[in-house]
Amino acid sequence: MRAREDPRELARSVVAKLRAWQADPQLFAGPEHTDGRRSLDADADFLDGLRNLRRPKPPPPGYAAADLAYYAAIAEAESPEAARALFEPVRLRALTEHLADPIPEPVIWREPATPQGERIPDAVLSVGEVAILAAEGGTGKSTLTLALAHAAALARENGENCGAAGALRVKPGGAVLVAFEDSAARMARRLAWIAEAEGGRPFDTVRIVADPDPLFEADPEQRGVARPAPAWASTFEQIRKAAPALVVVDPVSVALAGASTSEAGPVRAFMRAMIAEAEAGEFGILAVAHSTKQARAEARQGEGPGPGAVAGSAAWYDSARGCLTLTRDPVDSALRVLECVKANHGASGWGAVLAERFTEGGRFAGFETREQLTPEGMRERRKGRAIEAAAQSAQRTAAQPNGGSDDGQDLTW
Repeated sequence: MRAREDPRELARSVVAKLRAWQADPQLFAGPEHTDGRRSLDADADFLDGLRNLRRPKPPPPGYAAADLAYYAAIAEAESPEAARALFEPVRLRALTEHLADPIPEPVIWREPATPQGERIPDAVLSVGEVAILAAEGGTGKSTLTLALAHAAALARENGENCGAAGALRVKPGGAVLVAFEDSAARMARRLAWIAEAEGGRPFDTVRIVADPDPLFEADPEQRGVARPAPAWASTFEQIRKAAPALVVVDPVSVALAGASTSEAGPVRAFMRAMIAEAEAGEFGILAVAHSTKQARAEARQGEGPGPGAVAGSAAWYDSARGCLTLTRDPVDSALRVLECVKANHGASGWGAVLAERFTEGGRFAGFETREQLTPEGMRERRKGRAIEAAAQSAQRTAAQPNGGSDDGQDLTW
């Protein structure tokens, strides 16, 4: 049922459904409403626990735990008529009725302009959405997300309409980092180095969920099914209180525990749940993921990344509204290539060449933009750099004794 697919809609209507059922027991009579009666039984049991101020039973399927506090506040807000409307199987409205609805604000974009100078953000990530940044380990993807977080906080501090980091624009506001691999101490120092390179200081509005527990977990009773973990409710409750513009989950594969990240079912459920939280909290979520070996090999050969750029199930790429990749330049390992592979609400295929940036003390502080690239420029550069890389490899092979090769050297740091 539609009300059970959207936890926020469920939270607003559950009391009304119970009232409607009590007022008219025939409302859900008949075999076609068996599922409806079962869901209302679960709702009644759950609400009874809340009314008696005791710990409720685990919420039935379809609930988001972070919405539970809603029930007490909305107990008097809905009517039986509203509940009946929610149980209509299909409601048709003229599409034109939505013309005045606001479009979600962009959170991360490129900011191109028309010849008239009108600002049209090419949104890779907007409010209420999830986007993915995919890269191999050691490329600096976590540092790039930190730079975006700092840029958002700096823009808010200065009253600017956007921040800038790594050839990207970001909505002003706070940021929350859900970092599963790096300690808070390391993240704090990286943020300080980024701020130092910018000639400023880090801001308290960049916050971290230190040493987080997994957000999602496999259902032990149903194979291929995943659900919110115990930490989900409290984590997103605190995130909503912070009212950030940007939330970073790094890496997203670790946030999903006990389930195969190559299975579509758990991944889709996890992504849907994050989208629901992003909508409720009015922020955007940037999920950091690992790229595939195949994608990296194709990049070295001059081919562009596609849906296979994200490791694991194709559902990661399909569920995300935008996807960025960060790869090492095949000729100069101090350069990175940032590319927008997917942007559901803007142009894709564009990119930038980024150069490593350091503080005066030699600390890695993210990237500075070396060159902006159009989609055509990206394609031409890939081909040219692949030819250069092949030529360099051939020269090294010829220079080694017995025709040895060092193609497998590790350039990560």
